[in-house]
Amino acid sequence: LVGTESNRDAIGSRLMVACGGKQVYQHVDGGSGFGSMNSRTIHFGLGPYPAIDSLNVDWPSGRHQVWQNVPVDTRIEVVEGKTEFQVLEHFGQAKDPGRP
Repeated sequence: LVGTESNRDAIGSRLMVACGGKQVYQHVDGGSGFGSMNSRTIHFGLGPYPAIDSLNVDWPSGRHQVWQNVPVDTRIEVVEGKTEFQVLEHFGQAKDPGRP
């Protein structure tokens, strides 16, 4: 996440992923404990679900945004206020039609 109206690191943002009738929540934390720093990358482990129905972000600025049909096995960048996300890296393995 990249904040524009909110702080650049999007600390305090709350995320919700809906997939397969379930909802999974995460939030961006600024760190805990003395001298610690948390990664700003948010990871959603979806198990057997092949697709994300929607990604909802509640930014610290009060803005609420929703993206539909977000690809799985992918690292994306979401910028506050932009309607499109950017795919940074795809982790899925392409299936070879000649192999089982």
